[in-house]
Amino acid sequence: MRVIDMEDIILAMRNQTQFVLRCEEVFHDKISAAAAAVLSAQPKKPFVCLTGPSGSGKTTTAMRLKAYLENLGVCVCLLSMDNFFLPLDQRPPEAEDWESPYCVNWNLLLDCIDGLAAGKTVQVPWYGFKTGSDSAVVIAEGIHMLNPIVFDQIRSHATGVYVAPRTRIITPDDQIVKPEQVRVARRMIRDYLGRGHSLRDTIERAQSVDAGERKYIQPNKPNASVHIDSFHDYE
Repeated sequence: MRVIDMEDIILAMRNQTQFVLRCEEVFHDKISAAAAAVLSAQPKKPFVCLTGPSGSGKTTTAMRLKAYLENLGVCVCLLSMDNFFLPLDQRPPEAEDWESPYCVNWNLLLDCIDGLAAGKTVQVPWYGFKTGSDSAVVIAEGIHMLNPIVFDQIRSHATGVYVAPRTRIITPDDQIVKPEQVRVARRMIRDYLGRGHSLRDTIERAQSVDAGERKYIQPNKPNASVHIDSFHDYE
């Protein structure tokens, strides 16, 4: 667990441009290390199952990893598990809330993954992709991508990646800002700007989200061979 002092951040922010660039360089190095792990597993493991709790930076990290691999000449398809959620009227009784893995159409997701593995054209909710190259990589990201429901089906062909902020912040009055508080702040911004939720709605839902994380996401963390601290100091 990394710890940073808020006073050091305030000092570094005197040169904002340099500070932000340095933070981006640090994150770039993390993406580079993850890409090296993915490439070292090729062609045996053409799939990347990328997960993390809500507000961990999964989508951003997956997009950065995709761009990095493409710059190396690797053909990459990015699948978002969010596009495979079942409609509300089709969810089973076990899908008691949005954090439940039973909210996902696993059959459709696995069919897409199997089709890509066979070099076929597959239909996903928003995109068709065709690849027959041994150098191709499929990055599938979502909160349940390391859940045994899906990961056990492709474990031998997939690299597990777990993304989450792991940095703690010490404030000038010696208070500790924990990673889970950082994720709530991220969700407040994301949900307000992109999902039409008020800040209060996100805060009131935080307890349920945290409970879902402890029940459905954290137990599958050992399935990851690559771990990325997605915290940016300039946050």
